[in-house]
Amino acid sequence: MESTNNTGDKKQKISCSVSILTLNSAKHLEKCLNSIKDFDDVFILDGNSTDETLYIAKKREIAVYKQTDTDEPNVKISNFAMMRDKAVNLCKHDWVLILDSDEYLSTELIEEIRQTLESEPNTKTAFAILNLQIINGRIIRHSFNEHRYIRLYNKQGGIKWNLKKAVHEKFDIPADIKTVNLNNCFYNIIPSFKECIAKDNFYLSLVRNKKTLNKNFKASRSKIMISILMNIARAIYIIFKGLMIYVKHGFAQSLPPKQVWRYVRYHLIISYIRLKQLKK
Repeated sequence: MESTNNTGDKKQKISCSVSILTLNSAKHLEKCLNSIKDFDDVFILDGNSTDETLYIAKKREIAVYKQTDTDEPNVKISNFAMMRDKAVNLCKHDWVLILDSDEYLSTELIEEIRQTLESEPNTKTAFAILNLQIINGRIIRHSFNEHRYIRLYNKQGGIKWNLKKAVHEKFDIPADIKTVNLNNCFYNIIPSFKECIAKDNFYLSLVRNKKTLNKNFKASRSKIMISILMNIARAIYIIFKGLMIYVKHGFAQSLPPKQVWRYVRYHLIISYIRLKQLKK
């Protein structure tokens, strides 16, 4: 299959699968899909959206799969790792790129991925990509955390989703996997602060859920205590690092204070949830 770039030249499609989880994602989905039009296998797993998400996918001839067997509208994901794993099983290619509906690739990254895969890298190589957040139309270049994640990997290399990590899903990565940083970035469009808090509260509700707690923590008291201390330490680190960034870089391209507080709040609430679990 071929695609046509802005100069009219035809290029072979990139032999890579891109899976996207959607639920009422119409706001940014066009931009996301436009950035991955050169990839050979693009599809979405949808939670029975009621906005224009499915219309956009149909218009672009993007394959749509249901996240669940139900026809109930607007079904939220209760275990993100399991849904990611389901998406991987639907991928046609061994090379897989993970992208969310509110994210899009830079032009430079698209070409870097093309050249990287055309060089036929070892299946035991995974590629980490820098994620730059966009808040109120401005790129955030300075944050307490460099958002660089493994987003491109080969299914045959042994990387799997940790199915016990229902929230903020993570990979189980074999010891023989070599991680390589790509030079270019993708962008993540951050919603309003109110929407961010609502999203955080949903994640926290999953953590509070007894089934989730039982899966993640069949929990010795020592493990729960370690979780409490680690989350408190993380909150303190975020505050300290955030202040140092403002001193060094100012506010123009740094994470806004409200967003810094959002992350602090999240870790403190996790600590509180674990503390209540400890008392049971």
